[in-house]
Amino acid sequence: MNYQTAALYAGVLKAAAHPMRVRIIDELRQGDRCVRDLAALGTINQSNVSRHLATLEKAGIISGKRHLTKVIYHLESPEILDIFQPAAQVAKRDINRRKAKGRDL
Repeated sequence: MNYQTAALYAGVLKAAAHPMRVRIIDELRQGDRCVRDLAALGTINQSNVSRHLATLEKAGIISGKRHLTKVIYHLESPEILDIFQPAAQVAKRDINRRKAKGRDL
């Protein structure tokens, strides 16, 4: 793999590598949503959600389509969900290792 291709791969992973963006991707897995719906996922305002959506959209993971006064977001690349399962397995293993050592998560 050349450097340019590796940089593109890393860009997609970096775009998804934020807890709120993971939650957004997971929510969009269930269906299209507007910013207000996605802001309801956590204690985050609509402008911050919009910033996260822009990052995901720039990476080609999601797309937004204007509908009247709202922008409805859609999971454009559902293949991104394929990286979540191995990531969850690694995270669970780390959680168990930390618990065994008596460390906080």
